[in-house]
Amino acid sequence: MHRTTTATCRKLLQEYPEEWEEVTSYCECILRITPPKSFGGRSPYQVVTGLIPRLPRALVAEGPLGVVSTSECVEQLLRYLKSCYDDIQRRQREVREEEELAGRFPGALSAELQIGDLVMLKLTATAPRTGPNRFEPRCRERLSRVWQKVSAGTFRLEDALDPQIKNDYPQSADNLIKIELPELDLDPNQRRVIEIFCDTSGDWKRY
Repeated sequence: MHRTTTATCRKLLQEYPEEWEEVTSYCECILRITPPKSFGGRSPYQVVTGLIPRLPRALVAEGPLGVVSTSECVEQLLRYLKSCYDDIQRRQREVREEEELAGRFPGALSAELQIGDLVMLKLTATAPRTGPNRFEPRCRERLSRVWQKVSAGTFRLEDALDPQIKNDYPQSADNLIKIELPELDLDPNQRRVIEIFCDTSGDWKRY
């Protein structure tokens, strides 16, 4: 919660130590209707209910209310909550990126990734990784490459083998594993050993 809001509630309780039980409800109201930065100008009350909190003084000044059907109200509420939560997730990533740049999280991966880096994209577990599920893949099989840096800790990826295949959905650095490959300077005329599988004999032939 915002420091100013917390300080205001603490001051309110300190000024009325003998009436703290009555004052607590006002502090709770302040915390619920104050919009923190990570919520994009929305209060916790608005995020949960989809309604903008109105104090009694504002209710008196408002004009007549319109009539909305139940189905229309539900549809509007679902659309609002979806866009609201998407925006909050984006803003929380931005706040974390600002903290990373400020040095609060030194050594973060987002500070290391650059355009052209090879990465593997983590997979979200579909079930608890216990028992047989502990062998569930944790990363996508194909390698990706960073082709665009959206912000300090958000990147867009493309397929490492086929750059035409791009993942337009931005990925957080927390979901990426950087792949370090050593640089090799090979002589094109150097002789190399290869093995080819023979279908007829069923074994490998070395050349």
